[in-house]
Amino acid sequence: GPLHVGSYARDIGVAEVLVSPYAPVFSGFGIAGCDIQRQYTRSHPMTMPASVALFNAIFRELEAEAARDAVASSGELQLERFVDMKFRRQVHNIRKPAGAGELRSEEIEALMMSFEEAYERIYGKGTAYRKAGIELSNFVVTATTKTYKPQLKEEEWAGADSDRARIGERQVYFDDFIETPVFDMEQLRPGNRVSGPAVVESSATTMLIHPQQTATVDRYRNLLLRMG
Repeated sequence: GPLHVGSYARDIGVAEVLVSPYAPVFSGFGIAGCDIQRQYTRSHPMTMPASVALFNAIFRELEAEAARDAVASSGELQLERFVDMKFRRQVHNIRKPAGAGELRSEEIEALMMSFEEAYERIYGKGTAYRKAGIELSNFVVTATTKTYKPQLKEEEWAGADSDRARIGERQVYFDDFIETPVFDMEQLRPGNRVSGPAVVESSATTMLIHPQQTATVDRYRNLLLRMG
């Protein structure tokens, strides 16, 4: 990514690109701050309007299962309800959110109307036809446990001079070979500015700055690559 971004950003007309110092470990960084989510599904085909008592009972069972599984987890548990609905004899479902707590017949009717509106948004005005019969096929509860999020630290501004991070030169081919300065990414500080052509490298990644491009380090040590 950082090695090629200067080239393809220029080609497609992007004015500015943010390159994170954590780019090589984005997947690990993401999973470290990701909420824990489990999904509980009960297949119970029924024709709408459904029995309100049965409707609520199935959701209570799914939510109780989610609460049992979350006992060992620390953090706030959030529950969301959904139902998969379709017209009778059709194959593809549309998933719609269902309200929390004990639902009443009025809310079941509102759910059917919401399904019809969603169906017409997808397939065109007039395509919803309640007389065909609306079927509910799946009850779904999504349980999300909020987790601690890594806090990125802002660093002190160090000015534009990046010479302290310069570690050498290298022949780099652009339209021709050019003697190109090389910088240590880990030694760059907020405010430092690197003008292309330049190579910015670390133990995990390499960033190439083309001629007429510049990179400035922000307070989180991201490199903001600008074209022209």
